[in-house]
Amino acid sequence: MITSIAAICIVVSDQERALAYYRDILGFDARMDNVMENGMRFLVVAPPGGESGVVLYPAGDDVQAGGSFGSVFATENCRATHAELAGRGVDFSEEPTVQEWGGIQAQFHDPDGNHFVLIELPEHMQSGQQH
Repeated sequence: MITSIAAICIVVSDQERALAYYRDILGFDARMDNVMENGMRFLVVAPPGGESGVVLYPAGDDVQAGGSFGSVFATENCRATHAELAGRGVDFSEEPTVQEWGGIQAQFHDPDGNHFVLIELPEHMQSGQQH
């Protein structure tokens, strides 16, 4: 089942400016900074020693800066949790899928249409190591 909140997504107009603010002003650590094949930058910061992170998500045509994009929940076994929650009637928009960053994710909506991501972190990220 869900074991923690892995990250929240914050939509930002400029990822570099946001990174400087979260890192240099708030004292967060950069946990992940990868450019995916589609050119999108996946950038995660978190308080030192914190379990939960903040995804600095780039604004675009689909989302505007300052809005809420979604919440990310962690699980030890995405496929098993997906099966159990789907059996309870949860509306999944994405089945468990292996991601470029090494984890497995599924996506679902609540009855009001709020968007959530369910992830199984790769082993190297479960220990809190920075990458």
